[in-house]
Amino acid sequence: AYMHYNNAKGNLGYWATPSDSEIDFVWFYGQKKVCIEVKASSHFDSRFKKGIESFCEKDRLKSSWIVYLGNKEFKSGNSRVLPVMKFLELLHKGEVIPA
Repeated sequence: AYMHYNNAKGNLGYWATPSDSEIDFVWFYGQKKVCIEVKASSHFDSRFKKGIESFCEKDRLKSSWIVYLGNKEFKSGNSRVLPVMKFLELLHKGEVIPA
């Protein structure tokens, strides 16, 4: 699907493997890629990174986002873990998907 948000162009998709690894949203434009995993949990679990880690091994992705219902912001490996409202604030500012 084509998307246009805050002057960012590109495609938004989903990624999955037959072995049940998946990522909810993958935005890509040329060589740029952003992975976003969304969880309806108020507690972080390292298993949330399963799909991102699998994708990173294959595609050498440098950073990714995990969005959850908790209230703590931190890094877990190359993933930035954010409460949903903080993530939406950064998305609106254009700090998640580069222009």
